[in-house]
Amino acid sequence: MLDWERRYQLMRTHTALHVLCGVVWRDYGASVTGGNMEPLKGRMDFEFETMHKDLVAEIEANVNAEIEKGHPIRIAILPAMRRSRYQT
Repeated sequence: MLDWERRYQLMRTHTALHVLCGVVWRDYGASVTGGNMEPLKGRMDFEFETMHKDLVAEIEANVNAEIEKGHPIRIAILPAMRRSRYQT
């Protein structure tokens, strides 16, 4: 049985992490190198030379500014790759 409350929290967290990744890439050109996600809690690792408190606060403000703009959320389902392509 689907735990809808947990699923919804994961959806919100996943979307927020996409916003974070987009802002960090747009503003700093830093790629994601790893991360983890739980309901309403997530971690993203980025390719920065150094990380400091002021930079974290700046990123947070930029992410919040994007969220406040209320951009529409688009959902796309990518087609599944055919298993036979990868079988030898």
